[in-house]
Amino acid sequence: MLTVASVSSTVITTTLTIDGSVSSFDAAAQNALSATLSSALLCQPPRCVILLRVGAGSITVAVDVTIPDGPSSSQLVTSVQGTATTFFAQQPASISSALGVTVLVAPPALQTLTGVSVPLVVAPPPTPPPSPSPSPLSPVSSGGGSDDAPVGAIVGGILGALVLIVAIIFFVRARQRHADPADPAPHKPGEVSSSVQQQMTPSYPAEPSVELPTYNGANASPSTVKMVRKTSTA
Repeated sequence: MLTVASVSSTVITTTLTIDGSVSSFDAAAQNALSATLSSALLCQPPRCVILLRVGAGSITVAVDVTIPDGPSSSQLVTSVQGTATTFFAQQPASISSALGVTVLVAPPALQTLTGVSVPLVVAPPPTPPPSPSPSPLSPVSSGGGSDDAPVGAIVGGILGALVLIVAIIFFVRARQRHADPADPAPHKPGEVSSSVQQQMTPSYPAEPSVELPTYNGANASPSTVKMVRKTSTA
């Protein structure tokens, strides 16, 4: 947005007396004269600006060649001042021919004023460029790459943990089966289990006991002695 600000400038001024009336010297005519003077005096905006002040008495136009102060403004002031001096020193007919208006009298000598506060339309300082937005995350490539490594490591770790848990469960159940007394222990080929041996061993009826009297002396009472016949087993 353009704004008007007071700018310290060097002003080279003179006055033109032009044939005609103020009413006929409208904005279009003023803009045309300003553009012609800008070209003739090598005064190009924004470093050099032509300002016109129109007054009555035929048409009195004060021409202010305004150069805002800046780092290289002194060189521009010298250049424009020399060009303006040469231009306005011409005869009125030559000036009229160059400007496209009828100049009635020769302009007065130039005046150069420095450090003048002049209201000018100035442009705002350029806005800084916006900060770059973060780049979007790149999708994971299907062909496999550096982005797939973390995912593969996670999946591999989960699968390894599951396999380890299943192995531990099978191991615990196997230990429980071996420790259970209801399950018969496996035996080697050719070895007869204890239960089969018990079935193969013959059983005999209990032998009757024979009671014989024994005497400890002549008057002693007999005591009963049990005799059991031993039967050898093959």
